[in-house]
Amino acid sequence: MPDVPNSQSAALSWNGTELGVLRSVTRSSAAGTIHEVTNHRSTVVGEGATSRVIKQYNCTSIEPGTFTAKFLGFPDLTQSDLGGVGMLTFQYVGETISGYAICTQLEAEFQVGELIQWTATFQLNGF
Repeated sequence: MPDVPNSQSAALSWNGTELGVLRSVTRSSAAGTIHEVTNHRSTVVGEGATSRVIKQYNCTSIEPGTFTAKFLGFPDLTQSDLGGVGMLTFQYVGETISGYAICTQLEAEFQVGELIQWTATFQLNGF
């Protein structure tokens, strides 16, 4: 069985400041933007009224994805951080991922009898 890394020591920082007690991190995958590029040289199948063109596609850009992090306690970010660009660094089990990102959303959750939790979402910028 492969050795599965433990995420207990994971940490997320924004512009060099560690952001609270990290509960979880979700990194969405990068996604390609696909456009149809069918042209007059495309392959045609069938003849006459039953002929059809086989469409062609190409990836024209790649969206770098997002990081969504959930924390315990009061938020270390405020509304003034929204829209801000900063260095986002995620450290876990001897690995580090860092790059510029935009803080796009902050959300706080207050439930009776539970710890306060907050969520921050970052649009990755080129990594």
